[in-house]
Amino acid sequence: MYKKPGERLTQVLLIWWLIAFVGAFVGYQLTAATEMGLSAGLSKITAFLGWQAAAAVLALRCAFSSRRLPLDMGLRRLALVPLTVLALMLLAFLALVLWANLRSDEPVAFPTMEPVILAPESGS
Repeated sequence: MYKKPGERLTQVLLIWWLIAFVGAFVGYQLTAATEMGLSAGLSKITAFLGWQAAAAVLALRCAFSSRRLPLDMGLRRLALVPLTVLALMLLAFLALVLWANLRSDEPVAFPTMEPVILAPESGS
């Protein structure tokens, strides 16, 4: 069967994007949050963002490789799905950050650097 130029590459990129996209959620669930304190759970977020970065690169490459396909081909429209998902995730993230910043009228107050007295000094 004859394949059009870029058709096989687009199919392979779609499969790899799907693996990376699903791998982000699986990696988040399987990564243990072993740290304590301030960095607790940071390894889970790092695993998720690492897989999502790979999925983003594959989504961009997939969209650009589909430009060689005919306009009426369904694979060309399907190749834009990863880029659409990426754009929706970025918009959701920006909306979440904007909502968090606009949620209260008061600016975030930074803690002051005053010494704390734990026990009164004894006079002995």
